[in-house]
Amino acid sequence: MDNYHLSPPADGWELGKAGVERASKRAATKQELVGSLADFFVGRTAAVKIHEADGTMDVENTYPRSADPRHSRGWRLSLQPSLVSMSAGRAATDFTDGW
Repeated sequence: MDNYHLSPPADGWELGKAGVERASKRAATKQELVGSLADFFVGRTAAVKIHEADGTMDVENTYPRSADPRHSRGWRLSLQPSLVSMSAGRAATDFTDGW
């Protein structure tokens, strides 16, 4: 499985294969580039680490989804406010995939 990073260089966003200097794909916005990933990875198996604008890690996606070794739901707690209320006093960091 190939590893890629989706990150913001000085202008726009780029998708780059780990260990390769040249970008595989570029777009003006993060949303535009994320929206094109499924088509880009047709016939390929890859893990994509998607970064925030400040360079920190946001989420990791596997293409195709069936190749995900963890079989996770792909949820992010920041997008699931109802999960925080279900925590019964547990910190959000106590949650793990697969529960």
